[in-house]
Amino acid sequence: MALDYNKIRFYGVLNSNESYLVGSGEHIFQGSAVCVNSAGYLVTARIGAAFVGFARFGCDNRNGPAGAHRVDVQTDGKVILEVPGASVVDNNMTPVYAADDDTFQFDNTLGEPLVGFVSRYNDGDQCVVKFG
Repeated sequence: MALDYNKIRFYGVLNSNESYLVGSGEHIFQGSAVCVNSAGYLVTARIGAAFVGFARFGCDNRNGPAGAHRVDVQTDGKVILEVPGASVVDNNMTPVYAADDDTFQFDNTLGEPLVGFVSRYNDGDQCVVKFG
């Protein structure tokens, strides 16, 4: 039923970051879009992996075995991203996909992981993306 009075709602996030084991051969930079691969390890965003958030810290595990390191990941929230072709018409929750850890796009032609949805167009190619 539609509201006809003010209703207090609580919107806080109790825990919006998680710690993930890093995959073998990975070099994750702070701010990278990251995914979990089929083996359950954190990897940079790529086709075939499930997006989980953005790395809060970097980690160089290029020479280490899978699981040798952990990285904290911001798993939900809003982030300003450069998405080529962004415009005010994308304010309608247009989906955003990751081609790699710092390349974002509106098309999902190859099965790129879904990052989130445009919350607000900002300026130029920038938009605020809600993820998580």
